[in-house]
Amino acid sequence: MAWISPHWRVARVRVRFQGNVVAGDVVEVGGTVVDSEGGSRARIEVWARLLSGRTVLDGEIAVVRNV
Repeated sequence: MAWISPHWRVARVRVRFQGNVVAGDVVEVGGTVVDSEGGSRARIEVWARLLSGRTVLDGEIAVVRNV
């Protein structure tokens, strides 16, 4: 979410934890913008997975532009 500036805020976070992460695990996180409405709001699918490829979190974040 590097493109989010002080002009944006997180409106909603919905995630599902699918597994445990223990000390020493390396976790990769990422997301993809899946919907954008006229530059005023966006929906981002997010995930976290271990280097083994096992997903430990997935979900969605909604951001809106401050008025």
